[in-house]
Formats: sequence, structure tokens, C-alpha cells
Amino acid sequence: VRLAVYFESMHKDVCAVLEKINREFFEVNKVERGLPMCVANNFEGARAVFKMANHYFMFALETYLLDGWVTDHLNILLEVSGLYKALSAWERSVPRLCAMLKRRTIMLAPLLEQLNPTVYAAYWRGIAFECAEVEQELYDVKVGGKRTDGSSTTSGDNPPTCSPAMRAKLAAHVEGGCGFYERFMKSFDKDGVTPTDFDADSLKPYVHARLGCGRLFAKHPSMDRDE
Repeated sequence: VRLAVYFESMHKDVCAVLEKINREFFEVNKVERGLPMCVANNFEGARAVFKMANHYFMFALETYLLDGWVTDHLNILLEVSGLYKALSAWERSVPRLCAMLKRRTIMLAPLLEQLNPTVYAAYWRGIAFECAEVEQELYDVKVGGKRTDGSSTTSGDNPPTCSPAMRAKLAAHVEGGCGFYERFMKSFDKDGVTPTDFDADSLKPYVHARLGCGRLFAKHPSMDRDE
């Protein structure tokens, strides 16, 4: 097979990157016989799988553009977001974990303005819901990272004592998450009226969004228990 267009220097650069990724992948994945080679049992292995998959997804996005390949483009971006979510389970550095979470919202949130929420209702709602969950996780990670005893946050608790700048960031995550939840819920409205009946597939996520919004807003740094 001979390519119609071939750039030798670019081809060599791409091959070098892939060879490096493949080398890292096989070095860190010492799996037992019978298990698939994509199984990772540590952060280094998970990162190698992530880098390999992310490379091919980015390559695919160059072909499946949003203009003309909407569903394929969306599916790829959601898969990439899933990669970051899977890798974040191994991450122990709070700054790097926050960077991964932010990368997901930076990647997905603009789609809510670019997509028609009526034509692509399922995708639009899924993206809004995922962005809300990411903002909620960012809040929990930052609050948990500020605690010296490593304890987890609980719904309704005031955030720990922190600087005004940190409180502003926490407030932004609360407001951002609630905003995404509210956009998700409003997508079910008909002529500005919230329906009273939901189908089986919509009821659970709608209720989850209402409860999630309430729990997240209760964590707002400006709120006290009496409010």
C-alpha cells in the first residue's frame, strides 16, 4: 500500500512517539498469562494504557470532526473523558487530579453551547450531568486535600478554614456544578413547565440531579447551618 501523501519526517516522528508509548506499555504491564494486555495493576501501567488510547483518540478526532460527524465526535470525546476518569482513580497527587478533572470540563462543557439540546437531547443531557459531577468532585477533592487528617467531606458540612481565594474557588465549583445540574433538569421542561411524569429511563437521573444539586449547594462556602 502506497500513501497518496507521505511526509517522511512526520512519519518518523509519529513512529518514534508510538514506539516510546509501546515500550512503556509492555515494560509496566507484567500481567499473568490469560489476562488481556490492557490490564494495569498500578499507576504506571494505567498511565501507559491511557497514553496509548488517548493518542489514537486524538488521531481519530482529526477525521471525525464535529462539523459533519457529530455523533462520532461526541462518542470519542466521551471516551476520552472516560480515560481521564479511569486514570484519576490511580492518581494520589491532588494538583494532578484536579488538572485531570478540569481537563474533562474544558473538553465537554463547550459542547453544551454547540449542540442543539433538542436534536441531540441524550448527548446534551449526558454531558451536562457529567460536567456537574466533575464540578462536585473538584469541590470534594479540594476540600479533602485541605484537611490534614485525610478525612472525607460529608454533605452539608461547611468547608474547612481556608484562604479567601480558596473559598472563592470552592464557591465557583458549587455554582458551576449546580448550574450544570439545573441545565440538565431544565432540558426536560416543556414550554417552560416541569413535567410531572417521567419515563423509566429519565426518572432516576432527574431525581439524582435534584438531590445532587441540593447537596452541592448546601456545601457553598457562604452558607451556614442555619441557612
